[in-house]
Amino acid sequence: MLVADRRALLIGVPSCDDDLFDALPTVVSADVRRMSDALRQSGYDIGYCGVGDSTGKEPTGSRIRGAISRAVRAAPRGGMLLLYFSGHGVAVNGQTYLVPQDAFAGPDGPDPRSLVPLFPGDLEDCPARLVLFVVDACRNGLATSLVPPQSGGALPYLADGAFVLLNDPVGLFGFRRRGLGRAVGGGWSGCGRGVCRSTRRLGGSG
Repeated sequence: MLVADRRALLIGVPSCDDDLFDALPTVVSADVRRMSDALRQSGYDIGYCGVGDSTGKEPTGSRIRGAISRAVRAAPRGGMLLLYFSGHGVAVNGQTYLVPQDAFAGPDGPDPRSLVPLFPGDLEDCPARLVLFVVDACRNGLATSLVPPQSGGALPYLADGAFVLLNDPVGLFGFRRRGLGRAVGGGWSGCGRGVCRSTRRLGGSG
């Protein structure tokens, strides 16, 4: 049974047109399937971009950005929006990006113009109480680290809620409320009680 205040967008990019990145079809498909199963048990209304999308449309940069923007605008008021990404991530010139299918090379690696910024740019107007972004990004020599902003940096925030970033492979965590922001290393240390309670719902415990 769907719960009205829980929505999710699952983004899976199994391969890239450019040969800068290895294809991950089995891994990404399994990641999206497991996350989908867990969220469905917890009553989430789930949308897909890339893997799992019934339309078969490729997860290009414009489609990923559009899907995230629509999910943010349509998030349940006072509820929870979960964004999930499986694929490649890369840090370029100190900025962190998600790698879409149509990413292309620049002079010194991936061209940032073809990538998707890690932090959604229109969160301030999101009506949800909590936005949780889980990034399950594979890294290679082009992405030796996916680095969150330094303590006190400009993490995005919701006008009346909280934004949480969980960068799973690296174990780094970012949390931002209006007037409060920091990036914390070492997993979930420093998370608020409401954040921890909400993420436990993923396993179906409610």
